[in-house]
Amino acid sequence: IAYDIATTERLQLFLAKGEGRVLHFSCHGHPDYLAIEDGWGAMHPLPVKNLKEWISTGGDNLLFVFVSACHSRSAGEAFLKAGVKHVVCCQQDDQPIRNAVAVYFASAFYQALANGKRLGKAFELAQHAVKNHPELHPTVRQSEVEKFALLPEGVDHHICIFQSSRRKGDMNAMNPKSFINSEKGIEELCALTSNHILPVPPHIFE
Repeated sequence: IAYDIATTERLQLFLAKGEGRVLHFSCHGHPDYLAIEDGWGAMHPLPVKNLKEWISTGGDNLLFVFVSACHSRSAGEAFLKAGVKHVVCCQQDDQPIRNAVAVYFASAFYQALANGKRLGKAFELAQHAVKNHPELHPTVRQSEVEKFALLPEGVDHHICIFQSSRRKGDMNAMNPKSFINSEKGIEELCALTSNHILPVPPHIFE
């Protein structure tokens, strides 16, 4: 798992390594481009057309992309046309998505994936999380839920994005803090994540 600022240079490096199966974009969006950074803190528009061509060339290993950006339906469809099998994006309408909702949805979505839920089920669970968000007024909850899209629509998304190589009881015997602070624990965690496998969450998160 790696986190970085979205720039064309970082995206080029990600695609050149060809190791990532999952890509998450969190940025501002526009029907015609994604607003990433130029490396100096200023906005740099990445046209949807260019994005499609770029991913078509170097995104062979990509299985899933999450575009957490307003008006990102066109970007999501560009990833599909480039060969990515599964994409989560936001609908292209005149209403931007609330930042707090985007964060809450993504948190619930990845929490479900990390616990072994299939992609389609994780998406549905995240929708329900937003629909029952205590800080959202009941009159706007459904409209916020409908701003998220799982593409392609009408297709089976019954697939595990993150697979664990061990059963739930294997790491629960270890205290999470002692596991991370132990040399053996760090080695095992690195081995799991280097193979694109998430470790089983400690029992305190279940």
